[in-house]
Amino acid sequence: MKRIGKEKTLSMIMFLFGLLFFVMTIQIPSTQSQFFDSRFMPLVMSIILMALGITRFIKYRNEEVVEKAKVDYKTLFTTIILLILYIFAYSKLGFVIASGLFIFLEILNLKPKYIEYTKVNYLALIVFSLIFPVLIYYLFYFGFKIVLPAGLLYGIL
Repeated sequence: MKRIGKEKTLSMIMFLFGLLFFVMTIQIPSTQSQFFDSRFMPLVMSIILMALGITRFIKYRNEEVVEKAKVDYKTLFTTIILLILYIFAYSKLGFVIASGLFIFLEILNLKPKYIEYTKVNYLALIVFSLIFPVLIYYLFYFGFKIVLPAGLLYGIL
């Protein structure tokens, strides 16, 4: 019996998560008045995830089974902890502050190990971590007419 390779397995998991996410998203009540409602972005993300799963499966259809790769459990565990903290901080601190902190910490967590010995440009990282969530906040506010939680920045944004 032929074993399924790592990349094919990952591709199937991505597709199934995308499908599950899609099914859960279509159960969200929608508004009839506008195209961009609370279901729009989750639907787009689930379709992208399913498409990526299919694309990866096609790309690695002839993959040969190789030995297991090492998993960096420290990075994985740290990412899970950061996601849990982000979920709790989102409603308290607001989208901009929680997302900025998450982006900053996750970039530091995911940077390649060989960068440990080089200098990290913290100023650029901080600027990106602050500007990106603000741009996303205003995109949702003005573009999609969806208000994200302002949290501590209520009245400023």
